[in-house]
Amino acid sequence: MAMASLASGGDSVTVLDATYEQSASSNLQVQEAESGVGLTFKIFSMKHKFSKQAIKFLLPDSLDKKAKYSLPTLLYNERKALLFFFFHFVATMVTFQHFFYKKFRLQEEKVPEAAPNYWLKRLVPPFEFGAMHAILLQMVLLPLSMARHTISVLSETHLAAFIPFERTVGMHIHMGYTMCIIVFGSSLVFFFFFGHLCREQHAGLEPTPNGVFTFCEKFESEIFRTGLGILAGIILLATSSFLRNRIPYEIFYYGHHVVFAIFALAIAHTMDQKARDHGQERSQSFKWFTATLALYIADRLFMGFNMRSLPVVEWSALGDRMQEDKRFVIVRLQKPLSFTFNPGQYVSLMIQELDFTWHPFSVGSAPNERTLDFYIEVYGNNTWTSKLWDLVDQNPKNPKVAGKLNLEVKVMGPYGVAISDYSSFRHIMTIGTGTGVVRMLSLMKSVYLQLMQINAETHHDCTSVMTELTRDFTAEQQASSSSILKVLRKVILRPPTVFANDKRHVMASFIQLKYRLWQFHKHGLGSATFKGLERKKKEEERQVLWRLLALIPPILELALALLTISWRGDMDGYESISEMHDGLVAGTICMTVFFFFFWLQTPMSSFMWWVDLAVVPSSLMCIILWSQWNDWGQFDSYQIFAYAMLALYRGYRVLCYAVYPRQNYVRNLVRAAAVREVAPVDTFHFLFSSRSVALIENIWPELDRLYVGLEKVLGPYGAKICQIEVHLTQCSPEKLQELQKKLAGTRLYQVGGLHIGRPDTEKLLIQKLLARIADDFVIGGNSKPSASSMLVAFCGNTELGSQLASQCNAVQSAGQAVPGAGQHSIQFTQENYGLSTQKNVASETSAPTRLVKQRTEAWS
Repeated sequence: MAMASLASGGDSVTVLDATYEQSASSNLQVQEAESGVGLTFKIFSMKHKFSKQAIKFLLPDSLDKKAKYSLPTLLYNERKALLFFFFHFVATMVTFQHFFYKKFRLQEEKVPEAAPNYWLKRLVPPFEFGAMHAILLQMVLLPLSMARHTISVLSETHLAAFIPFERTVGMHIHMGYTMCIIVFGSSLVFFFFFGHLCREQHAGLEPTPNGVFTFCEKFESEIFRTGLGILAGIILLATSSFLRNRIPYEIFYYGHHVVFAIFALAIAHTMDQKARDHGQERSQSFKWFTATLALYIADRLFMGFNMRSLPVVEWSALGDRMQEDKRFVIVRLQKPLSFTFNPGQYVSLMIQELDFTWHPFSVGSAPNERTLDFYIEVYGNNTWTSKLWDLVDQNPKNPKVAGKLNLEVKVMGPYGVAISDYSSFRHIMTIGTGTGVVRMLSLMKSVYLQLMQINAETHHDCTSVMTELTRDFTAEQQASSSSILKVLRKVILRPPTVFANDKRHVMASFIQLKYRLWQFHKHGLGSATFKGLERKKKEEERQVLWRLLALIPPILELALALLTISWRGDMDGYESISEMHDGLVAGTICMTVFFFFFWLQTPMSSFMWWVDLAVVPSSLMCIILWSQWNDWGQFDSYQIFAYAMLALYRGYRVLCYAVYPRQNYVRNLVRAAAVREVAPVDTFHFLFSSRSVALIENIWPELDRLYVGLEKVLGPYGAKICQIEVHLTQCSPEKLQELQKKLAGTRLYQVGGLHIGRPDTEKLLIQKLLARIADDFVIGGNSKPSASSMLVAFCGNTELGSQLASQCNAVQSAGQAVPGAGQHSIQFTQENYGLSTQKNVASETSAPTRLVKQRTEAWS
């Protein structure tokens, strides 16, 4: 299929017919020979028409607005972020309640019932004590969220399945604001409590031991002064963070380093004169965050010692300061052979001719290219990027004209999380808007260089082998993945024998499809066929909802494990109340019963099923024995360890079910298959949208080079594998005509690579899903679905990303109701490091803002 036919946005049926005819001939002949009936191709034709009509009817009227029915799917796509939020919430609240309760019992002994302001004295000190330790927990976690090299390494491990490393900056912001809120809240309570009691002492309503105004002295103590310094630092941090998109980056960057003063003051806060000279016991702060802070310092030192000075190979300044069009800077640095990175990662740059600050930018070249390419958008007239543009504009040197440049750029990195593991996806669709295309360009170049190592026949053979492997593996998994409940259903219900690919089956399929199409055309939404499809769609949505609800038990298991450690028998000499023990027993019984029913539905062919078989009775036995021995609330260290391990294992097993997609076992097969090393992807669709003529004009030669290279090596087959679309969303007629003249001689323009207007992503998604359904019928038959997985990677405006996620969810949900589409998945990922789009474009001056804007330009 020619790339231009799909990119031109023609009728999807025409496009699909062209696709089907290419792959159908030999397989249909085999099926017709087996069945002896000449109706196979007619059934195939009606099947894809029926699928198209079904998806069209099942989609909501407007995908720009989030449909109510897709809310569970939208939440499920954010499952890892939700897990982090709730895990963090549980850990913070358990820490708060633990130290609140300890102080509460201590105050019970110190404060007599007849004392004035009795309940204030009973509740406020415990609240302050619990809040202080909740703050310390945030200070433990915050350094981890900024250890950039460590995060890059961990993102390539199994932990990436559970932790949203791509949202690390968002997690850091969330924890920082949590700490700020707790600090502000506890400070207000502190000033109110001690200010009120100080006034009471002066009024003679509170006792003054030996004539000393003890509550008033708190405002003159060393611990108060250090606490006031911490509060001032937190206010500075919160203000600079809130205004990070409106203030110069240098102010934000250097102002953020006040956090080290906060850590130092926190250590001094609990090592005041009373602790040093009088031996008063305090919870020493340094015991909490020393380890994580040391890890962060080591990570930062490693980054600094691995800094490189790379020579500039080429640079160019695009645009004109006097024109309205945006300005850009393209910089190419010589890449050392030892410098490795993955598509989607970024590095920090420092140009000493401008200043001595580091600025992060995404890498636009492939990992195995000889240069590091950066496409930098300029904002404002007195910013770092503007100064860089001036420097490049005043020295317009090109290696083709004047040789290599003498200028060197300091590079530190790479950092960040690579684009989702694309090697495990059969089909990839990347969408980049504005300079958000940089990350997608890096991925495309990586795929391009792999495709250039093979020919069309090799790629076709490898993808055919992978298709057959996935079909056979899927069918084998479906046959062998019987759970206890499935076995019982088969014994009780005894389903009828299914016959396939014989005359009766083909004739029955033909009559059924013809009747369904007739119902669609005659009755539309009121047809029985549509109602049946709608029921199937709702069943699929319920499955997604169940997977979303399955996130709750792991959260509860974590809470139970932490509370068990907190509510042990000896809380520094204070016994916990019986209601706590009853709550633990009830919660443990509920989680064990839930896990038992969960175990009944898991496949018996898995090794973990047999481990679960040991865990279920072990959990029940522990509950019974500990209840008979009255050990609840009096656990020793071994019992606490056993309880925590059982709870965390049960939570982990349910978490794997909730987090992993259902097609994960097929993706694991794809990842392990040797042929995947030869053929990286089956299809790759690159979509670039921007309203900047200058950016399109300067990225176009790179895209055209890639397209021409694939065409030379793979011939017409290359256009089928890799499709390139460039959309210009806003432009005056004069600029458009000028752009078309400049691009007219390129091969990519001749095949229809340039489009005017916004891309119809919904239509593209439907076409790709229908193509997968057609391949199943043509190649494997209904009995062997290919279980393909498609990655939709987006980098751009966050609001636009939400709309695109809604489209993916709606198409996926609607497709699940269509016969034959249940095994095909569409996974959406938004690459923006968890940052939000800046609202005001007037004065960009910060690197985080550039990092956001580099990935967050809307369609128009």
